Amino acid sequence: MCDLCAMTYRDPEVPVVAGYSCDETFTPGADADFAVINEGVDASAGTSTSYTINVGDSFNGTLTSGDQDWVRVTLEAGTTYNIALTANTSGLDTYLRVHNSSGTQIAFNDDGGDGLNSFLSFTATTGGTYYLNAGSYNGLSTGNYTLSITAPPPLPVFDNDQIAAQLTNGYWESTGRAQRSFNVSSGGTLDVNITGLTAEGQFLATQALAAWTAVTGINFNFVSGAAAITIDDNDSGAYNSSTTSGNTILSSTVNVSTAWLANSGTTIDSYSFQTYLHEIGHALGLGHAGNYNSSATYGIDNHYRNDSWQGTVMSYFDQDENTYINATRAYIITPMVADIIAIQNLYGASTTTNLGNTIYGSNHWGTNNTGTYIDNFLSYGNNVALTIYDNGGIDLLDFSGINAAQLIDLRPETYSNVGGLTGNLTIARGTVIENATGGNGNDTLIGNSANNWLNGNAGADTMIGGAGNDTYIVENSGDVIVELAGEGTDSVRSWISFELWRSSQHLENLTLLGSSNLSGVGNTQANVITGNSGNNWLDGAQGADTMIGGLGNDTYIVDNVGDTIVELVGQGTDTVISSVSFELWRSSQHLENLTLSGSADLAGIGNIQANVIRGNSGNNWLDGAQGADTMIGGLGDDTYIVDNVGDTVVELAGQGTDTVISSVSFELWRSSQHLENLTLSGSADLAGIGNIQANVIRGNSGNNWIDGAQGADTMIGGLGNDTYIVDNVGDTVVELAGQGTDTVISSVSFELWRSSQHLENLTLSGSADLAGIGNIQANVIRGNSGNNWIDGAQGADTMIGGLGNDTYVVDNVGDTVVELVGQGTDTVISSVSFELWRSSQHLENLTLTGSAHLSGVGNARSNVMQGNSGNNWLDGAQGNDILTGGAGSDIFYFSSAGDTDTITDFQDGIDTIRIGVGASNFSQVTVTDVGADTHLTFGSNTIILQNFDHTLVSAGDFAFV
Repeated sequence: MCDLCAMTYRDPEVPVVAGYSCDETFTPGADADFAVINEGVDASAGTSTSYTINVGDSFNGTLTSGDQDWVRVTLEAGTTYNIALTANTSGLDTYLRVHNSSGTQIAFNDDGGDGLNSFLSFTATTGGTYYLNAGSYNGLSTGNYTLSITAPPPLPVFDNDQIAAQLTNGYWESTGRAQRSFNVSSGGTLDVNITGLTAEGQFLATQALAAWTAVTGINFNFVSGAAAITIDDNDSGAYNSSTTSGNTILSSTVNVSTAWLANSGTTIDSYSFQTYLHEIGHALGLGHAGNYNSSATYGIDNHYRNDSWQGTVMSYFDQDENTYINATRAYIITPMVADIIAIQNLYGASTTTNLGNTIYGSNHWGTNNTGTYIDNFLSYGNNVALTIYDNGGIDLLDFSGINAAQLIDLRPETYSNVGGLTGNLTIARGTVIENATGGNGNDTLIGNSANNWLNGNAGADTMIGGAGNDTYIVENSGDVIVELAGEGTDSVRSWISFELWRSSQHLENLTLLGSSNLSGVGNTQANVITGNSGNNWLDGAQGADTMIGGLGNDTYIVDNVGDTIVELVGQGTDTVISSVSFELWRSSQHLENLTLSGSADLAGIGNIQANVIRGNSGNNWLDGAQGADTMIGGLGDDTYIVDNVGDTVVELAGQGTDTVISSVSFELWRSSQHLENLTLSGSADLAGIGNIQANVIRGNSGNNWIDGAQGADTMIGGLGNDTYIVDNVGDTVVELAGQGTDTVISSVSFELWRSSQHLENLTLSGSADLAGIGNIQANVIRGNSGNNWIDGAQGADTMIGGLGNDTYVVDNVGDTVVELVGQGTDTVISSVSFELWRSSQHLENLTLTGSAHLSGVGNARSNVMQGNSGNNWLDGAQGNDILTGGAGSDIFYFSSAGDTDTITDFQDGIDTIRIGVGASNFSQVTVTDVGADTHLTFGSNTIILQNFDHTLVSAGDFAFV
């Protein structure tokens, strides 16, 4: 009950409204499902009754002599119920009683209904259990009855416009009067006389007038004479009396007695100040929030459920009296939200109140605040409630000094719970407060349609942004953010690790604060995630995300081909872990490392840094790009791109068949013994070297040095004059036509033609006794220091033996054999006519093969020459030569003086000795029998015919030149 306006009777226009009536009829069964309960076992008389009914139910019972039947029911505080006890037996005179939860009788009726029936209207003062007692007159009347309890339809809940209409119209119309206001609008002036007040009264009146100025823009000019509004304290009580003409207020008088101030206080947080706000509201034309005056009881005199101080200072019901709303009892220190709507409907709105960047709340007294009494409203001794009215700027509700859990709601016309109270703060319609800061408790912050900055501060806070591009400050692992689809582009700024998706799939951006090592994880949006100066784990999750690391050694998780990473120079050693193909350089030249995840076949490409790039279990393409990179393939058949002599490739055993593609010289074994293939790229003259594997090594278009190293390798040269190193009998060299002049250097016997007909040269290395065989090309084949078998095969070949007792196979008249002095005892095996001296003076032996009629000519050495089955011409030339003609009619030619030559198989009558020096006819030849041999002497020359009968020698065996 409120005693404001206790003296309102002084205004003859204002009658006292006695109560509330309702024409609506509530019909049980029509509006809800209700039960009919019949008494079986007799209902006991007391709180132990076994029968319980609900409002709307009916109970059918029987009264015997001296009987009382009790029925239990639960009622709501402040609700009025109609209780009827109706006799179903003629002559039954019912008595109806109501008892509280302890069984004490609190209401009674006899004959309040039709005839002898009982009826009463009962208002529950508290919510809970009650008992309905059905009895009879003196307990002697008996018979059957029906006990029922019904409640009228609940009162409506008014919105603020309806409450404002009650203030400006409804109240006055309920007593036959009209809306009223002074003939002034926002920006205008009304004279006010407060000279009759005490200093305390003047202070309260001045502050109350200022509060109404803040929302209307009406200027109150203080005068000492006649005034539109006179405020005095001469009479007892508190009231307003206005003189009107039609809808115009001519003058108003407000009285708040000194006794009122003495009893209710003289501070802003006193009931006296609220009284001034209330009575000045009357003076300006506002009526009561209900059709009551002087006094009122909630549940009886209100005609809507939310009639309370919380919505309007013109209400008679405090927050406790009103059992519908949820609010702490608090004195009102500003016009409330419905008051502002109502008063602005009468006068217009102020447009100059709090235009700057205003801070409301607990921690900023004297700094960017209103400069009024509301700046420190949380420091008052009594609980206070207020409505914020603000015309501009970027404003903040700051309740960071509060330990209690708070609800801070930036939406206009909603109620916040701040400073440990409930429902004590609201924001006026049209007022936009952009930002809010919570305290140390578990707060709930709710944004509006503006771009809000919501900081829950300490505690496990819930922040709900709503429309607008909102920013959330997170510092507790229990913080929760609520964002719905289509509610702007929102940012979270977090002091702790935070995952957007756990709060909402509709948060766009995340920034990590401070220097701790934090993780930031996105959601399905195209997030922008920014790290702090620590070592961050940044994962955009789904969506084409942008991740910005900042200082620290950061790790980025990439799962979308549209993901982008931003790193600047000097910002730590950073790693990208990607489940999709990723190129570091496309995002930043300052990312150091890349790891591919999953099992898909992915590409990972570096940048100018010395990258470490790791593959996954799939078939990866790994390219370190510029820089001395380390590439680690893992499982799968991986391909590595090498472009720097400092690049390193790491492969372990059993990790697939891997290929290095290198634009610089590269040695597989220096990186790993488990790399299989190497391809040289570009056109530079490069070397490619294998390892212990059976490598496939491909050259580029330059002049390559290709060495398979250990293993049965395949070497493919390509364009350019390539050199192949062969060290395994299983090595194969592949060359195509027109691909340069190529050389094989082999430490094992090697046949060019078995690998390719387009290899030009072969060099045998080492000291082993090796064979080197050519192909159809004009090969150059070089022996080593061992005893080599060198066969140029087809083509006009050049064969160079080197040290060792080498054997050359000649099959082309263009073949050339090169031997130097002191390089062993060498043999040429030729299927064509061959002259040792034309190739070298250091070839010792010549063997003609096949059946063709060939000539074989020696050199200055003591040659051993062997003919074939054809008719050979054998000329040992200089030196003491041994000649074997073989089958056929052979001619042994001697043209060098001073030599002693031997013919091992002279055939009398078939072969011919042709002498070109030392004798001109047979008579100049001396035939001597020496053992089994025959010696022919002429001049300084001797020819020894081994195993030949000297008697068979005749002039017919000779030809002289």
